[in-house]
Amino acid sequence: MTDQVQTEWRYMMNEKSLAAFIDNDAMLQTLCECIAIKSVSGKPQEGMPFGKGVAEALGFILAKGRELGFKAVNVDGYAGYVEYCPENCTDDSEMIGVLGHMDVVPAGDGWNTDPFEGVIADGRITGRGALDDKGPVIAALYAMKALKDSGAELKRRIRLIVGTDEETGSTDMERYKKTEELPVYAFTPDAMFPVVNSEKSMVVFRISKRFSDRSGAGKYTLVSASGGLAVNQVPDKAEMILKFGEKTEIIRNTEGRAAHGSTPEAGVNAIDSLLKEVAADSRYAGFPAELRQFIEFYNEYMSGDTRGIKLGAGYSDEKLGGSTFNAGVLGADQEHIEVLVDYRCPANEDCEPYLEKIAQVCSAEGLEFEVVKKKQGLYFPEDHELVKTLMGVYEEETGEKASPVNMGGGTYAKSLPNTVAFGSIFPGREDTMHQANEYIDIKDLLASSRIYAKAMMKLANL
Repeated sequence: MTDQVQTEWRYMMNEKSLAAFIDNDAMLQTLCECIAIKSVSGKPQEGMPFGKGVAEALGFILAKGRELGFKAVNVDGYAGYVEYCPENCTDDSEMIGVLGHMDVVPAGDGWNTDPFEGVIADGRITGRGALDDKGPVIAALYAMKALKDSGAELKRRIRLIVGTDEETGSTDMERYKKTEELPVYAFTPDAMFPVVNSEKSMVVFRISKRFSDRSGAGKYTLVSASGGLAVNQVPDKAEMILKFGEKTEIIRNTEGRAAHGSTPEAGVNAIDSLLKEVAADSRYAGFPAELRQFIEFYNEYMSGDTRGIKLGAGYSDEKLGGSTFNAGVLGADQEHIEVLVDYRCPANEDCEPYLEKIAQVCSAEGLEFEVVKKKQGLYFPEDHELVKTLMGVYEEETGEKASPVNMGGGTYAKSLPNTVAFGSIFPGREDTMHQANEYIDIKDLLASSRIYAKAMMKLANL
């Protein structure tokens, strides 16, 4: 047997036997422990740029990586990585990456269990982060362990890069890129299978009204208004409080149904409901004139619109999908009222003309418009080496022919070059990211770990 044939034979045997080396029980236990850490972005502290909970979760996954025999590095609290360097590789060998995150969105209400417990029941693990993104990160970690234990021959190192700010801006990856090595190929298990080769451009903007007369122009004065916990989440609660003389009163509070901001049509927006009900209140004519101006603008141009059509920002592409529009956060005090909007459009379309239209409408109606942040979309052709390789792995493992998909949600794929989203939601499965009772099916978790192990092996030997 020649050396080349012997190498190919060993490669095929390793590939076939990888699943046997995945420690399923340990994976489930690790995920439950990780979910128990309340890693919602919080107040910065020294060495903890996104708060104590997020730092604890990052420390947990790095410690678990060391326990499993890997090198683990903390990058100033912004990110970290767990790395496997096979015996035939060196620190100078090329590296492939898997990108995930430990931060989670706030739990919100409507849970049937403690969102930060990690409950195993009915073939599922339920808890905040089970699907987005702690479950997939841990599936990838145990896939790395399987590669290590199997002795699979790899030409490249494998690095699991773990972030801490994916849900609120991805500044973690900006910090990572300043000093750390970039992978030649990477995937992020933070979306869906088979392969996401297109992600929409994302813009967060603010529409606001500053009150010229703090005392108001009616019988009532505004005390506060609030709704939503994160701009990339459909708000499930909202309320408005006004004052009449010395009496403070909650004029309205409403409930909706949370959903991911990239799929606002899947939720029920509590801000929409709040401002409609306020406008229908019998006392409405006595509310401050500038408050009514904002409410009427919202109800005419924004309420019930998940595409941005009313503001002239609707767009649709047959292949890459359409625009989405989510009024995610409402805030107000005695001096102003504002709403933060998550707007997304397909990667092949320039968002700027649509933003200009929105700005023009706001200006004409006496409101202020401000872009808070932007992130350009991405697109990889179907014949790109990374896309082809991952598609091949998915088809081999599932026995299903499939095509790449596009999505509205944003992932770390936008942050690093040569990176796409790959998993972990299988076709036809429920997407509970950012929702109450978020869960991951245990069979899917284990299957995704097997897929990731093979994907790492393939990419490491391209």
